[in-house]
This record gives sequence, C-alpha cells and structure tokens, in this order.
Amino acid sequence: LQARESHFNVLVRQYSLMVVFKVIVATGLLAIGGILVMEQLMNIGQFIAAEIIILMVMSSVEKLILSLETIYDVLTALEKVGQVTDLELEVDEGENLESHCADCGLKVELKDVFFTYPTKKERVLNGINLKIEPNEKVAITGRNSSGKSTLLHVISGFYDVEEGHIAYGGFSKGNINLNSLRSVIGGSLNQEVLFERTVLDNISIGRMNAGLENVQWALENVGLTEFVKSMPKGLNSEIEPMGKGLPRSVIQKLLLARSIAGKPKLLLIEDSLEHLDSEDRNRIAGFLFDSKRPWTLVMISTDKGILEMADRTIELEKGKVLEMKKSKKQ
Repeated sequence: LQARESHFNVLVRQYSLMVVFKVIVATGLLAIGGILVMEQLMNIGQFIAAEIIILMVMSSVEKLILSLETIYDVLTALEKVGQVTDLELEVDEGENLESHCADCGLKVELKDVFFTYPTKKERVLNGINLKIEPNEKVAITGRNSSGKSTLLHVISGFYDVEEGHIAYGGFSKGNINLNSLRSVIGGSLNQEVLFERTVLDNISIGRMNAGLENVQWALENVGLTEFVKSMPKGLNSEIEPMGKGLPRSVIQKLLLARSIAGKPKLLLIEDSLEHLDSEDRNRIAGFLFDSKRPWTLVMISTDKGILEMADRTIELEKGKVLEMKKSKKQ
C-alpha cells in the first residue's frame, strides 16, 4: 500500500510539473510573440505558425513523459522475472523417505537451530535443540511470539535455517530428496486454505496416495462423513474459494482431513482445533494423539486437555526451549 501511494505521488508530481511547464511556455510564447508582432519584427502568420509548431513539439514531449509509467512497469516486470529466473533449482536427488519404515513415524532432530526472518533483525529461534522420536506425539506450547509457529514451519521444511542442523529419519535435510520429504509430511498450518474445486480435490491435493478410500477414512475421523453426504454432489460438490459459505468448524475439519488423508509419517498441526466445540476437539485430538497412529505428531496448543494427551510437552520462550515435560499418562 505504501509503495502504491508513493507511486501515485510521483504521477501527481509529474502531471503537475507538466501543467506548470505548459502554462509557462504558452505564456512566454504569447508575450514574446506579441512583442515581436508589435515591433513589426514578425507578422501574424509567422506568429501563428511558430505557435502551432511549438505546441506540437510540446504535445509530443507530453506523450513521451506520460508513457514513462508504462516503461517503468515494463522494467519492474523484467526485474521480477529476473528474480524468479535467478532462484536456484531444487536438486531432484537424495534419500527417499517414502520407503523409510513404511509403518512408523518419522524421527526429527534439530541441533543448535537459529532462524531469523529476512525482514527482521531479532532472531526468532535461538539455538533450538530437540529430538522427536518416531511415533512420538509432542505438543508445543508457549506465549505469543515465543517461536512456536516458526519452529513448526522450520520442521516442515518451509524455511531454511540460518544456523544449525535438521535431520529426518537420521538423514540430514541436505541429503534428502525434497519431494519425498514433502510427501511424508502432512500439515494443517495457518496458511492452509480451501480453493475452488471439489471436496475430493481439496482433500487429496498433492497426495499421490490419497485415493478415495483414504479420503473417506480422513473424513470419517474428523467427523465430516455425514456433512459431505448431505452436500448436493457429495465428494464432487464444488467448494468456493477460501471455503466461502461454509461454517468455520467445517473448514477446519476439511483442512485436517487434507493433512491426514495421505497417512503421513510426520503430522504438523498449528492451532487447528481452536474453532471446534469441546466435544469435537477432544474426539479429534484423541484420534490424532492415539499411540496406534503410525505418525509422529507435533501440535501447537495451549489447551490443557490437549497438552495432557501428548507424550511430551515442549514450552518455548523467546525462541528457546524453556521446559520439557513428560506426560502424566506415561
């Protein structure tokens, strides 16, 4: 918004200067031409001809200046294209995590991890050391701005760490095929949205193994089976962008169904149960934290009931691990 406002101010300044310039030139021509005609150094015909030529030149200059906006837009577009083409391509090689322990969760290790957002100076993560065992169900808690969401995004592979080391299943992130890493991670993060396609497409997107059977399994476990059956075309019913017209609780459940439909080895959940009523929240949380589920779970929550379901609770403060607690159920 600030950039657009600055751009608009530049255009206003250009147009204002152009108007002032035209007024000054026209006034000067009339004054000089009038004096020359009165002193009989120029006749009326010559004066009119000179006026016409100068006005034509001014009109051409004005068109050139007005076209500068288009030229600037072209240069800006070329710069953006250049930024995209300069990005490094992902290397499609490395360890394949899909074949790693078919029926167990993914082990995650973080060692001395530091992270800073490009637009900020302060570090968000400050030397995180964390080991999450296969099939372990972990809850991350803490105050606002403690680094919970950033930690989850770093674990998901969205962000590259500034310093430190991350390993999945015993393999360093740099040695893993990124496509295989993404295929074994299921996430319900705050950036996740519904798009304008069918219910089936919204749940199975990006999951090669999320077939019809798995989609129905996911819907059943988030409590949406009957709701989808009541829709005009069932799984083939169209959803509006951002889930417009759907209750917030249904949107949350659809996003949760998307995260588990591929039966991931690592499941990352970010505050995805907050808009559900207590009965649905406890039922779905119980399903996600069930030790029989073949995934490693990392969930952000401040709900005491959910924290008690976890095998371990990790509390963050100012980007550091403040405390780790084993669950009382163990």
